Amino acid sequence: TGVPDVCSSDLHKSFSLKAWKLCLEKIILLHTQCLLNSANKIKIKNMEELNEKLRNEGVLLKEAFKDVSLGKSAIESSTKVMDEMLEFFEASPEMISLSVLTLRKSHGPGFNVNTVTIMLKLRVDIDSSERKSILQACKEVKLLCLFNSHEGTRKIQRGKTR
Repeated sequence: TGVPDVCSSDLHKSFSLKAWKLCLEKIILLHTQCLLNSANKIKIKNMEELNEKLRNEGVLLKEAFKDVSLGKSAIESSTKVMDEMLEFFEASPEMISLSVLTLRKSHGPGFNVNTVTIMLKLRVDIDSSERKSILQACKEVKLLCLFNSHEGTRKIQRGKTR
């Protein structure tokens, strides 16, 4: 028997569901950290390639955890960050600030100027001057509401999302 069988049959149902939800959340956190920490090393030819990869990974995780009876709403709430990041990567340059606002509202101070800067580096479809103006626009409308932009990055690196 494998881990899913033991956790599904031998453990109390509510404990099993909480354990699987935490497992999924940790996988998503690690996935996000790897993506952001590797932004300078990732060789992206075009945005469709990155978006397709993220979309496929999201589907893969959702399918894998569906098999452990987590429930659709629990899976959707746990994978929400992947969907929101995909929205950011698919957004037109004019609409990126709205994606930033959504991510900031969902993930609080851990989503800051540094995170936006890193995500913008992955946007190979946007030139550097446009990236700078997008970042400046985000700062000017106070979407990020930060006094210390490094604090949130340290929290993400330590594994805290809120």
